Amino acid sequence: MFTLKGSCLCGAARYELDRPDVPDGSCGCPVCREANVMAFIGNVGIARTQFRWTAGEAGLSAYDIAPGLRRRFCATCSSPLVDELLALRRVAVRVASLDRDIEEADKECILHRMR
Repeated sequence: MFTLKGSCLCGAARYELDRPDVPDGSCGCPVCREANVMAFIGNVGIARTQFRWTAGEAGLSAYDIAPGLRRRFCATCSSPLVDELLALRRVAVRVASLDRDIEEADKECILHRMR
């Protein structure tokens, strides 16, 4: 098992996650397009128990974009980091917020092949 790390643009909020169990996926729904001002966003799915904030959780803002779906983002730099699927106890992590030093990651990891 390996751990991936990520952060917001300003570095105030940091997180770690264990091996994703859902391949990366793109979302182009109207809510994601408007909230991120782009046609598609890349996510990886993870059980909430395999995701942890390592710094800056208190400085995050949250917005409930739909019933049971909470977006968490840095209150300082506004970087969107995760969407929490509350009832499913899952987190959709923004691929773009992952740190780029993943050479030590398992070569079979879908994230490793994305580079």
